[in-house]
Amino acid sequence: MKIFMSYFENLKVGKKLALGFGLILLLSIAVALCGIKNLNDISIRAEKISQLKVITDQFAMAKAERLEYVKTHDEKYITMNEVNLQQVDKKIESLRLLRWDTEHLKMLNEMSEVMKTYRDKRAQTVRETQQRDLVVSSFVLTREESEINSLAQSYARDPARAVTAIALGDIVRHIDGVATRVKLLQFENTEESLQALTGFMNESIQQMDAVKSQLNPADVSILEEIERSVSAKKASAGNYLQSYIAEQEVTQLLAKAGGKLTTLSDNIFESALSAAHDDIRNAVIWMTSLLVAAVLLSIGIALIISRQIVKPLADTLDVARQIARGDLRAHLNTTRRDELGELMQAVDEMNTDLRRIIGDIRTGVTQVSHASAEIAAGNNDLSARTEEQAAALEETAASMEQLTATVKQNVDNIHHTSRLAGSTSETANKGGQLVSHVVKTMNEITASSAKIAEITTVINSIAFQTNILALNAAVEAARAGEQGRGFAVVASEVRSLAQRSAQAAKEIEGLIGESVERINAGSDLVEQAGTTMHDIVTKVANVTEILNEITQASDEQNRGISQVGQAIVEMDSVTQQNAALVEESSAAANALRDQAQNLAASVSRFITE
Repeated sequence: MKIFMSYFENLKVGKKLALGFGLILLLSIAVALCGIKNLNDISIRAEKISQLKVITDQFAMAKAERLEYVKTHDEKYITMNEVNLQQVDKKIESLRLLRWDTEHLKMLNEMSEVMKTYRDKRAQTVRETQQRDLVVSSFVLTREESEINSLAQSYARDPARAVTAIALGDIVRHIDGVATRVKLLQFENTEESLQALTGFMNESIQQMDAVKSQLNPADVSILEEIERSVSAKKASAGNYLQSYIAEQEVTQLLAKAGGKLTTLSDNIFESALSAAHDDIRNAVIWMTSLLVAAVLLSIGIALIISRQIVKPLADTLDVARQIARGDLRAHLNTTRRDELGELMQAVDEMNTDLRRIIGDIRTGVTQVSHASAEIAAGNNDLSARTEEQAAALEETAASMEQLTATVKQNVDNIHHTSRLAGSTSETANKGGQLVSHVVKTMNEITASSAKIAEITTVINSIAFQTNILALNAAVEAARAGEQGRGFAVVASEVRSLAQRSAQAAKEIEGLIGESVERINAGSDLVEQAGTTMHDIVTKVANVTEILNEITQASDEQNRGISQVGQAIVEMDSVTQQNAALVEESSAAANALRDQAQNLAASVSRFITE
């Protein structure tokens, strides 16, 4: 036991808890398995009880349907009886498939055998009942009654044969009374009721014998045939009681088999019900016992684990409280290798390190106090020099702002000049383009003048040819004499018009020539103007490019001066910040000295020796 406790003590806390909870879990599983087993047994018992109850109910329904069949002789009841008996057979077979002991299985097998016997007797009972129904059906005299009634009606139409008709009517009433005696026999099933039936049938035969002498020969043969039929049915009346007695004997055997089947079913039912109560009681006992054992074992495991955890924690807590009070002289000694042992060792090492750290702090506090005093003195000197530097930077920044404003104004003027040069360049370009259009137009006018000169030459040639044709027409008119005089006048007019057209064409050609010369002279001048405008555009473009370069240089200069001014402003800001930081550093050094003194006072509460 001591070895186990030593082993258990050195286990990790997680393993201790896992072992404890594992044992509790095993007990819980045992309780659950016990409960499942008992519930399964109870479920099987309940299934057996349920099926036995169904067998009892189905058999009772079958029995009631058989009795209803015996009473009414309606085939639907025997069909329903067969359905319920088949259900009983199925339930018995399904019960035999369940788990039973030898005794109950023997009883189930006996139920199956009894059920076979019951079904055999039931089939025999049905046969006897059907046989009895056949005997009863043989007593029906409907046909005979109808034939005698026909004879009576035929004789009733002859007044002279009225007595015969009345006699035949009495026979019909007697035969009708046979049906009433048959129902009485079915109800009483006694020898007296059978004798009453046969006596009534004998009276009917006697009446038929008495009336034969009053009938026609042909009708006598009909009546004799009816008499023989009634006699034959009377002779079979004795079979009714024999069938009834046989049916009653089989019914008694059937009732005995049914009672035995019911007894077996009730016995098994009671036994299964008692076993179910025993299973429930055993389940309660087992589960209660296991539950109590699980609770007791859980309490024991909880106490053991809590002792293994609480004691080292209490020792560690005592040392932590001493450390909180400033007493660093405590020690923790342990040989445990679990997390709590590691915790105790860690706290002990922490206490040792804390003693060393407190000693180092006490040494460093004195050094920090002296160093902070020296830092405060240096910061005061640096603060004074930083303030002087800040004043000089403010003056430099003001000068740079003035220089920046002057350069910015120059840059704006250069930008304006560059825009004017650009506008002049655009105007010169437009003038050059206009001159080019003028040159192009002059060239087109020259080409058009040449075309007009060609057209004038064509007109002159046409006038010349017209003149020749007019001369030829005048010659032909002169040859024609008086008849061609009118044609000669026309030819003379045509010749005159041709000469005038030729003269006008020459004048137009002269004018066009002068225009072409002037146009050529103007085209040369326009070409010279275009060349001059091109030179102007080129020079203006060069001026614009130079101004753009000057503008870019001025922009660069402006940006450089702005950056220098910004840098000086930033330097001034940084210098101001440095001055503030120096003051803060000085204050911090004084505060550090105060804190060092406070730290020394705080550390003095710890007891290390």
